[in-house]
Amino acid sequence: MENQKWITSEALWRDWKPRLWIPALSLPTLPWTRPFLAMMGLPRDVVKQPEVWEPIYTQALKEYNALMEPFWKVGGDEYTLAEMEVTHTVLTKAFRQLASQLGKSTAIDLERWVRRHFLNHEIQRAMRCWTFVLGNACLPADSESEQILLPTLLLPLLPEIIELIYYGINGSEYVLKHMMPSSTTKELEQNGDEFVWTSEIALVHQVIKQELTIRALKIIAEKLNEQERAEMLDWALSQAKAISVTSPEYLSGDKYLQVEPPYFDFPSILDFPFSDEE
Repeated sequence: MENQKWITSEALWRDWKPRLWIPALSLPTLPWTRPFLAMMGLPRDVVKQPEVWEPIYTQALKEYNALMEPFWKVGGDEYTLAEMEVTHTVLTKAFRQLASQLGKSTAIDLERWVRRHFLNHEIQRAMRCWTFVLGNACLPADSESEQILLPTLLLPLLPEIIELIYYGINGSEYVLKHMMPSSTTKELEQNGDEFVWTSEIALVHQVIKQELTIRALKIIAEKLNEQERAEMLDWALSQAKAISVTSPEYLSGDKYLQVEPPYFDFPSILDFPFSDEE
């Protein structure tokens, strides 16, 4: 279990890169991302009412910039410490404001969503490898890809996996590349048929890939018993070894072959006393 009794409010921020929170939390405020919010795994009430989060985030960003301005010309540990403290103060206030409007569980789920998709390199690496492994399972048997024979227990689950991994991920990539609103297409450089993705578009697609892979692993974990999951994992390890761009150890064993998503029970900053005058 990821929940730790000894954890403190400050410790929730100590190991993270605070500057990752700002771009991550901006994504639900962008008008063109709205069709993708559910696919990105954002909390249901944020998906239904993103306009609630938008002014909260805008104010938080304004406060963040104002508080960080004195440190912009400062480097080293002083800047890092200031950034951590400012991020902690500003975003804790923002999450509390969201909780007051859409409920504490929604605010906590948004916080955990950021931690799940942006702050943990192991999760990002594991989901990348699982995406490749499950993607290979979706390919035709006569594919030129390095395929390891699928265990029969996985065959009944393939339609759902294909829907998520093949159509979901590839389909969202196509839409992001070719059906962006005019306000966003100007940000997308085009050189012949080759697109250069902006950082925001790349972040959205990264989250979609990770989220849909987590959902596919959830389906597998729900529908297979312990022995079957072990057999499935043996296949996945062999498949990861056969694919040149992955490595078996990056799957992290069955750590992410679970019904619950990563960080589902992680402590929240909302569980601690807070004053915006800190």
